[in-house]
Parts: sequence; C-alpha cells; structure tokens
Amino acid sequence: MHEPTLKLLTRLFQDKNYYVIRYNSRGVGKSSGWPSFTGKAEGEDLKALVQEFLIEKPEIDSLTVIGYSYGSLIASLHPVLNPKVKTSHILLSYPLSPRGLLTIFQTGTYNLALRDILCNPEARLLLIYGDRDEFTSKSKYDEWVGTLKQTDGLKAQFDIVPVIDANHFWRSNGARSALQQAVDGWIS
Repeated sequence: MHEPTLKLLTRLFQDKNYYVIRYNSRGVGKSSGWPSFTGKAEGEDLKALVQEFLIEKPEIDSLTVIGYSYGSLIASLHPVLNPKVKTSHILLSYPLSPRGLLTIFQTGTYNLALRDILCNPEARLLLIYGDRDEFTSKSKYDEWVGTLKQTDGLKAQFDIVPVIDANHFWRSNGARSALQQAVDGWIS
C-alpha cells in the first residue's frame, strides 16, 4: 500500500475529488484469505467491493478501475457497469509476458475479459506501459497492442500510452511525471 506509483495515482484522483478505494488482494499485506493463483477469486472480490461501495454512494455516476502490474490483470476482470455508471479502466504495466505464470495459465480468461471491455461501446480503456519494462519487452507490448486494435467488434474508446524510458516500476521522476500527465490528460 506504500508503493510510490500507487501513491501518485491516489493523489491525482483525490485532487480531482474522486472517491478512491485502495485495497490489498486476498493474502497480500494484512488482508485475510489465500490467493487463488488464477486471479479469478480476486476479480470477484473487486466486483463485490465496487458493488458495496456503489450501494453506499448511489450518487456515483462514473467509475475508474485502475490496476497496476498484477492488479491490472484483476482490474481487467471488472466488467463495464450499466449505462448509469460510466466505467473506465486504466491498466498500468500489464504483465503480458508473465501473465500465464501469474494466473496458472488462465490467459484465455484475461483475453476474453479484455475483449468484453474492448467490444463495449460504453467502455473506456487506457493502457499505459514503459518501453523498458523488465517483464514485457516493448516489441511484445507493441505486437499485443496491434492485435488489440484489430479486435473484431472494437467499440470502446481505447487509448495506448507507451512511456519512453519507463520501467515496470516507474522508478524515475521522469517516468512518474509522464505517467501522471498521461492519466491526468485522459481523465480530464
């Protein structure tokens, strides 16, 4: 919960008067339970958390689900909600190359979830990655983005921001600044 990239994004959204929910998935940090190793249970946990929050705050008319690294896999499992709640997704440092290992080879589940988002005309999706990601090469990201852009039935607003000289962890000030500008510009 003390990860600098998450703190940066939290501040950005709070400064724009968004409600922000940050949580650890099951079995991470001080949370209870055990990880599922496929991410499916964690995706259900996220859906339940969002639904509970929307019941408590019925005035909310937009939702931005942000996932960073493994969290971007989980965020991609969250569906676009009904038209009363405009749903956007921001996937940051999506772990494309190690995805199969991180999800016990359930890559099809994540491909279908992304396809569902991309084919929904109510959806907005922002994919941000660094060109020096330690887990997924720039060429692998570029190839994948090309495939996603060719999704049959693509109707979502789909934006891609590759950040020059940024790694998976967004350690440099320049990378964090570029990340902040990309997200700020997209949500404004």
